[in-house]
Amino acid sequence: AADALRGDRARLQRALSESTSAWESQSSAKDKELSELREQLSQLDERCRSLAEEAENQSVALEEQRHRLMASSHELNEAARCSHELGSQLAAAFAMMEDHLEHVDCVHDDAGQAADALRGDRARLQRALSESTSAWESQSSAKDKELSELREQLSQLDERCRSLAEEAENQSVALEEQRHRLMASSHELNEAARCSHELGSQLAAAFAMMEDHLEHVDCVHDDAGQAADALRG
Repeated sequence: AADALRGDRARLQRALSESTSAWESQSSAKDKELSELREQLSQLDERCRSLAEEAENQSVALEEQRHRLMASSHELNEAARCSHELGSQLAAAFAMMEDHLEHVDCVHDDAGQAADALRGDRARLQRALSESTSAWESQSSAKDKELSELREQLSQLDERCRSLAEEAENQSVALEEQRHRLMASSHELNEAARCSHELGSQLAAAFAMMEDHLEHVDCVHDDAGQAADALRG
């Protein structure tokens, strides 16, 4: 019976050793997985910060371009106002010259030279008005082109911001999923540790009972040996 108990004790010790080894292996794998998940979490945090900084920088650039666009629009409106005022003044001057030419032609025939001079002045003024109008139209076309380019850049920046926002949202969802998996793995690891602790407590109690039983068996065996020696004597 003592040999059988010793054999049971040896088997239980081997089982405890194997269980402890398996638990340590599983714990090491869980620790490694936990470390990898933490590393991925750190990388995702860094990526989110980088995306946030990039979005902030692009937002600042977009705001600067918007201010430039507003300034260009203000300059264009000012140029249009000046050109309109110049056109009104020239039209008034033309009307006054027409009235004066009619008066000169009717009052005195010798005023032809003065009328010719006035007509020359009118032609020069018309050429100046045409050149001014052409220059204003050219400037307006350049401003319109710049305005169109700025609007295109604004549209591209808006699209980029939307893309960055979607990417950040997707990475946030993936990060949340990994966090849930990490919590589940931690829960499984804690459950395995609790089970191993309970098994260790049970095995320790069994070893204590076996030790007591083996001591009792040894005492009985010694008493039986002494009795056998006495009987033989």
